[in-house]
Amino acid sequence: MDLFDGYVRTGLDRLAMEMLVRSYFDTLNEGGDPSRYLEHPVVFRPSLSREAQGRSDVIEMVASMREPFEEWQTTIVSLATGEDFVLAECVIQLKLHGTQGHVLAFSYLRIRDGRISHWHQVSE
Repeated sequence: MDLFDGYVRTGLDRLAMEMLVRSYFDTLNEGGDPSRYLEHPVVFRPSLSREAQGRSDVIEMVASMREPFEEWQTTIVSLATGEDFVLAECVIQLKLHGTQGHVLAFSYLRIRDGRISHWHQVSE
């Protein structure tokens, strides 16, 4: 088993990162407190012109983005993991003034010490 120890450990680490990201988006979908998933400091960039730094500012920015919508549900379509990051392809289902729509989004989430330390999102 010594020959495969590194691969098993790496595989388990990547699975843990994947589960962290899935749990994070599930918590956001449920309206729960996402702070336990976020490193301090954490950086969130939902666009090139906007950025929040620090756990409370990130949580506040995410809440302000979601607030105008009657519904906001993020569904993960696919995930890919690297050594210290997760790439997520997502569809965001939205409802505003009774009209439903969806947005395709891609997120890069860097993981440090079992928490999200950087989240950059690009949407169509």
